[in-house]
Amino acid sequence: MISVIIPLYNKENYIKRAIDSVINQTYQYFEIVVVNDGSTDNGPDIVWAYKDPRIKIIDQSNQGSYIARNRGIVEAKSDLIAFLDADDEWLPEFLTEMVRLIESYPDYHFFACAHTRYQRKWKSLTKNLKLPRVSILGLKEYTQFCLKANTSLVHTDSVVITKKALNSIGGFPAGRQKRGGDLDTWHRLLQKYKCIFLDKTLTKYWDNTDGSISHNEPVLDDTPYVKELLVNLERGMYSQDRAKIIRAYVAFRRSSNLKRVIISGQKRQAMHWIYSILRVDPLNRKAWKWYFFILIPLHLTRFLVKIQHRFAHP
Repeated sequence: MISVIIPLYNKENYIKRAIDSVINQTYQYFEIVVVNDGSTDNGPDIVWAYKDPRIKIIDQSNQGSYIARNRGIVEAKSDLIAFLDADDEWLPEFLTEMVRLIESYPDYHFFACAHTRYQRKWKSLTKNLKLPRVSILGLKEYTQFCLKANTSLVHTDSVVITKKALNSIGGFPAGRQKRGGDLDTWHRLLQKYKCIFLDKTLTKYWDNTDGSISHNEPVLDDTPYVKELLVNLERGMYSQDRAKIIRAYVAFRRSSNLKRVIISGQKRQAMHWIYSILRVDPLNRKAWKWYFFILIPLHLTRFLVKIQHRFAHP
């Protein structure tokens, strides 16, 4: 059995689509754990209307999606945990394909597949990476593909992870961290476990739905986990090869933040992120490219960013 955890906060327009996408799976041995994170709309009522005994809803005060997922992990009956955001959906074969993957690699704990993102149109995020159908990704390989794709290879909706592995890293970050906690979680997992990655698109990530954090909302500081990595680098706690991978990952995370502040027109903050990237990776070509972008008018910068994103994810 697989436990499917869905955090719910004010997603009444989308939660039915998410739950229906689980119910319509070709693999039917699952439970759905909906963690109502203090919703003030009719989302919980929509969940209660289902009469399927495999669905249960847990109420808590609003504490954020990461804590809601952690609550779901605690409540889950299965050792195999999947996550689905309340405004996203799975294709019907997702669980079937993931179970096949798990059965083929029984000694592994972290499984993922390709996903597609909707921003005006659907975009495959692995189309140009030329991955084999199944890859075994360590931290180095994962980081390299993230840098090549300019986005995370793994998304919350596209993973199945053992409860043992999640508990070994303490689950998702506690507190009210708004962005990046999922990426930090994958990175922490990859420091201990390899990921079996299936290059088949089986999940749909709807970007910028009502009630979600805007994809381009500026981020003005590193996440606590990235700060922890930087402290460890300064203390020399990594081997030379591992330190190189960590620096590349930090530069990747900061590049994402840099792009958002450039699009929002915050040139001063953009310079902060450029300098922070160059401190960990002085030859980072993307940082130097962004430096050129902030010297030109904002409307032209936004146009060039859109063109670049279109060619990166056709």
